[in-house]
Amino acid sequence: GDKKGGGTNARVFVVLAGSHGKLSKRRLWKNQGFDENSLTGRFTFHRASVETFELQGPDVGEPLSLKVEHDGITQDQSWFLDEIRLTNGETGKRWRFPCRRWLSLHLVDGQTSRSLTPNVTQPAWDATQTINPPHKAKTIYQITVTTGDVR
Repeated sequence: GDKKGGGTNARVFVVLAGSHGKLSKRRLWKNQGFDENSLTGRFTFHRASVETFELQGPDVGEPLSLKVEHDGITQDQSWFLDEIRLTNGETGKRWRFPCRRWLSLHLVDGQTSRSLTPNVTQPAWDATQTINPPHKAKTIYQITVTTGDVR
C-alpha cells in the first residue's frame, strides 16, 4: 500500500519461532555513522524502503511464526510494514511473512506488535539431494524488511 508517514524511527524487534526452537528477541538495527541517530541508538525505517539485516543464532528449523514489534509511542512513529522476507543463510531457503498493516498505538487497532505466518517462496533442497537436511547448531538468518510506500 501507499500510506503517508509509513516509516518509523522506533526501535524494531523480531522473534522467530520454528519447528526446532526459537531465535530470541533481537533488535533490527544498523550503525548509520556518527550523527544524532547513532547517539540515541535510533535507526530509521524510511517509507518505501527495503532494509536487510543479518542475525546469527540457533537453527530454528522450519519457521512457524515471526513476531515483529516496535517501541514507538508517538503518532509519527507509526509504521506501515509491508512484509518481511527471511532467508536461511545455510540452506538458502526463503520465506515471506506478509503483513501489510500498521504497527501504531494511534492508527487502526492500536497494536505495535504483529505475529506473522510464513509463505515459502523457494524450496530449500533439490529433491535429488536429501529429504531431511542436516540440522546445524547455528545459522545466519538474513531478514529483509519492506516498509510500505504509504501516503
